[in-house]
Amino acid sequence: MTPTESPEELRKRANEILKGVDQLIKAGKLEEALKEIMRAKVIDPNNAYIYAFEERISFLRGEEQRKRGAEVARKQMEETARQKLDDQRRRVEEERKRKEEEARKRFEEDRLRKADEARRLEEERKRKALEVVQPKASDERQKIEEATKRKFEEDFRKAEEENRKKAAPAPTVAAPNDPRSIYKSVLLLAWADGALTKEEEAQLSGMRASLAITPDDDKKLALEAQLESYAQAFKLAWTTGLDARERATVVTELRKKFRISSTDQPKIEAKVLAEIDPTHHQPTIFVIEDEDAVLKLIVKTLENSGFAVQAFTTSDEAYDVLREGNGRVSPDLIVSDIALETSSMGGFSFYEKVRLIDRLNNIPFVFLSGLTDEGMIRYGKALGADDYITKPFSNDMLLDTIKGKLKRFQKFRRN
Repeated sequence: MTPTESPEELRKRANEILKGVDQLIKAGKLEEALKEIMRAKVIDPNNAYIYAFEERISFLRGEEQRKRGAEVARKQMEETARQKLDDQRRRVEEERKRKEEEARKRFEEDRLRKADEARRLEEERKRKALEVVQPKASDERQKIEEATKRKFEEDFRKAEEENRKKAAPAPTVAAPNDPRSIYKSVLLLAWADGALTKEEEAQLSGMRASLAITPDDDKKLALEAQLESYAQAFKLAWTTGLDARERATVVTELRKKFRISSTDQPKIEAKVLAEIDPTHHQPTIFVIEDEDAVLKLIVKTLENSGFAVQAFTTSDEAYDVLREGNGRVSPDLIVSDIALETSSMGGFSFYEKVRLIDRLNNIPFVFLSGLTDEGMIRYGKALGADDYITKPFSNDMLLDTIKGKLKRFQKFRRN
């Protein structure tokens, strides 16, 4: 300020500074704006606009602090929600493991209870095989029935000698006293409780030599015994009153125990189920989810409840399978996440493309999403989706939704 400036000129200089202050405030540079205000106050301390700008800056700084506090609070809430979700998932996993362990124990108790009965039946079949290959008087027959396992191979050697003395040519179809029938009976005994042990392998090796079983016959008969024994065990698992989850656990163990290949497994199980219940149908569910942990949890839940599941991490892969299936691939229901970040098309686009496939235009379709936006839910349902499940969800919620949609679709298909 110079001695020659009038009050009007001073005010004009101060107002010019305030114009710059206004621009700094709009740019968010509040500290620089405050410095300029202090400079204007020195020039024209009675200017009312200076104090108005000071008040405005004070308010804006308070707003910034409030927003920062709100952001901190939001992050804390998100962290709390994440921890709750982790705790819930941990509890679900612990409950699943507990139930699996209970099912395993019940199965083991049931297996032990039936073991004596199975051994008794197999022992009786062994005695009948011995009676066929070496008929004797009634008193001798009684002695064979009371023979121990130590005499078992000796009796078969005697049977072999007797068979070799016969001059008749070998029949084209295995007769009851054919060495192959004898060997097959012993194989069934060995496979009754699962894969062969080293001791059983050693015993069978000696028996093959005594009965003159060729390597080709051994391979063929061993496979037959393995598959027939698994079929019997699988049938027991389906007819002993286990619930779906327990049965799924038991069947998984049986597949490992009997070393059943992925090629033989569906054929055997389909045949047994057809015998038990000709109307049986195992629903197939397609699941599309790009979060691996969530996908594994859904698959485990559905398989434990008796569903056949095909899992995909991208909608592109699932669509290729559905489109190129030539009518052979038709799931009973599709479950798909909406936000598929690793796919070229999201859940909504995938749904619309699936509906263009004639054989799938009525298949039940359920959306999954972590989004709870009401507009998003309405949009999904407006497309025609059968239901919308938001994450996190319980296993019971998922199963109840799927079972309800399948039941409704089956009624629709029958009508």
